[in-house]
Amino acid sequence: MMEPAALYLRLSQEDGERWGESQSISNQRIFLTQYCQANGFTVAECYIDDGYTGTNFNRPGFQRLLRDIERGKIKTVITKDLSRLGRDYIETGRYVECYFPEKGIRYIAVNDGVDTGKGESAGNDMSAFKAVFNDFYARDVSRKVRSALTAKRRAGEFIGAWAPYGYQKDPKQPGKLVPDPESAGVVRRIYRDFLKGESVRGIAEGLTEDKIPTPMEKRSGGLKAQRRWNESTIRRILTCETYAGNLTQNQSKTISYKVKKRIPVPKKEWIVVSNTHEPLITKEEFQMAQQLFKTRSSPREPKDRHLLSGLVFCGDCGSPMTFVKDGPRTYLVCSSSRRYPGSCKTHCVREDEVERTLLDSLRKLSEGIQPQSLYPEFPRKSRELAARELRSAKEQLEFYRRAGRDSENFPNIQRQFLSYCELWQRKVDALEEELTAEDPQDRREMAARELLRFERPGRTTIQALVKKIVVCGDKSLELYFSFPDPRITP
Repeated sequence: MMEPAALYLRLSQEDGERWGESQSISNQRIFLTQYCQANGFTVAECYIDDGYTGTNFNRPGFQRLLRDIERGKIKTVITKDLSRLGRDYIETGRYVECYFPEKGIRYIAVNDGVDTGKGESAGNDMSAFKAVFNDFYARDVSRKVRSALTAKRRAGEFIGAWAPYGYQKDPKQPGKLVPDPESAGVVRRIYRDFLKGESVRGIAEGLTEDKIPTPMEKRSGGLKAQRRWNESTIRRILTCETYAGNLTQNQSKTISYKVKKRIPVPKKEWIVVSNTHEPLITKEEFQMAQQLFKTRSSPREPKDRHLLSGLVFCGDCGSPMTFVKDGPRTYLVCSSSRRYPGSCKTHCVREDEVERTLLDSLRKLSEGIQPQSLYPEFPRKSRELAARELRSAKEQLEFYRRAGRDSENFPNIQRQFLSYCELWQRKVDALEEELTAEDPQDRREMAARELLRFERPGRTTIQALVKKIVVCGDKSLELYFSFPDPRITP
């Protein structure tokens, strides 16, 4: 009776050209089938890994073989040689010397003369040495591949599987990057907003609100991908010199030819080749962004994104209204309704209409209101907010002073920082003058008049004057102010 046997066939990407189930795999199948016919075996099953390295045993075909061994379906395993089983001599030895004997498996490597069913044969005695040689071969191939890739990197050739966000591979010259029409403008926007003082978080939130596809979403064609921008993505773009036209590679590497986990490479070992492709930003803009990162982890936002943040609430469930961008307009909708559809009505209203209604009401009130009627709540709030704003302004001023000193080797960048210093110095002076007024009552009256006559007061002013805004079911508004007779229905 012929003994059933399982054939294991493997070909790695480094072993040669392949077509479908490659010619080399076919050759292995023919060779082993003929061996079985000549030696009293019948082929019970073929397990194939086409295009998988021998240094890693986490291969689909091999894992299926192990599962069938555990189920007792297989008693004999045959390969063309030991290198087909694997090229990691430690793992290969473990399977040949330990695993297969423990499971009662007869293992045959035809060309190497290994047959565990024949006891201490010469081929079995040499199996450990041959496994070491196969491991050496894998190590040598890995070293040569790394050397070839390093040479390409040093020549300014892009070798990554995916082009950096904002670029695409040149169809005529795959090793060269060209701007991607869809995403290049997003990269420029990120740098522009960051250099204006926008925080990393603020940039991410803005891109998400504007429904700009994330790098992962763009790569996957919008299928099953992260749709929200995160701070790490923004930070990675802002620190990538490739956007300034200098191709930056070798920033990470695998631990070894056996362990595929990637680890970061020290910056001094990065391979940077200048002027390899069209930049999306100037080199000075990139240097300015790096100066900002050196001075602080994340720039503070000079002002809030929305004038009415935290002040608008749903009239039915009392939940805060959240801001939603839809094309050029921004709307306020019930956060509960958005998070849990059906739990409440959306109460969707336009942000600009709510602002206009509020400011019209403030202007009407300012015509006859006595500033003293804003006491005592308004002065206390106003003074606390102004003090916080002063502290923030001083921090900003000191930041730009340090950045200016650090960028003395970049005249254009330094001029930009110095202009920021002037702006923040004026803000600091104005706030200090407000807070050091001799007569508190005079200061309060003056501040009240100033705040109420502004065409469009700032967020600090609005927070001092307005307790909350309620959006009713019919989209009408109820305004609650921080002074007597506070409730007004426009």
